[in-house]
Amino acid sequence: MSYKSDQYKNAVKFKASFKDIEEDGYILNVNGKPYRHFLKKRYLNLWEIIRSGDLGALAYFGKDGKEKDGMWHTNDYENNPKTIPEGNMLSSHVSCVNHLFLLRKNQDYATAILKNIDSRIVEAQIVDDVYIEFEVMGGKNQNPLGEKEQGILHGKKWKRQRGAFSTSIDALMIGKKNNGKNILVLIEWKYTEDGKKKFTPSSNHATYKKLLCNENCPINVHKNIEELLSEPYYQPMRQTLLGWKMVELSEYNCDEYIHLHIIPNGNDIFRNNLINWKNLLSDIQKYKVLSPEELLLPLRNNQSLKGFSDYLSLRYLEKYI
Repeated sequence: MSYKSDQYKNAVKFKASFKDIEEDGYILNVNGKPYRHFLKKRYLNLWEIIRSGDLGALAYFGKDGKEKDGMWHTNDYENNPKTIPEGNMLSSHVSCVNHLFLLRKNQDYATAILKNIDSRIVEAQIVDDVYIEFEVMGGKNQNPLGEKEQGILHGKKWKRQRGAFSTSIDALMIGKKNNGKNILVLIEWKYTEDGKKKFTPSSNHATYKKLLCNENCPINVHKNIEELLSEPYYQPMRQTLLGWKMVELSEYNCDEYIHLHIIPNGNDIFRNNLINWKNLLSDIQKYKVLSPEELLLPLRNNQSLKGFSDYLSLRYLEKYI
């Protein structure tokens, strides 16, 4: 059984636990294909504890979220606004929020996570107004890579914003090192993706190529630069450039960065498809692959987080306790 099919079956089982009459038997059909792991009430995709209220995830990412108007990732066929999360229970974005949103305001939790990533880190620092910020595309400079601000795609106008039509990172943390300087910790979250090779068209290719040819670029560009314009390298390439340029701009008083890929241990396909990525970097210490359990390992024995760990273990078949 593949990792994705294993998670699919668990998602369908978990969905049944809601005991909600509108979810009972609900199946999203797309071109005659049934999607049983989609929710009709999309907000149920979030853990109840982080869901509602003025400080909850629905407000944070939704229409009333500060500077984050409609940042939820959604599939076009759901035909719903981006002010609520997508109904796909295998969503990486939703997984990231379920794992990290509860922790974003607690410096002790954030510090414990960061110390486990880099032993030089002594304390978590505020990103904007929390210790874990989501869908970040820069600091004071919101366009470090010089990407196009707007355009037309498939006959529709688009605008560069956090989480859409821009190089952004799922989550960002900042650690204060023992030398007094800060380090950017860029977190990209994956769940059931396979990372198969796929060319990604963009009006920004010329911009990325120019950055890749810079003598200070942290990526060792081979003769075939086009391979970096295809997944699974396209996204980590852009995020590596983002970390590099943010450090050049001294964003958040940081003098270096580290790029984390959070990929479940069971998703061997995605991990294997990324196996050569590290070889393209001039400094391999700036990139790490961790599972969600490894990222949250320092919090494992915290009894005040037992309900949180129980939810994650049941929802994602991971072992946090």
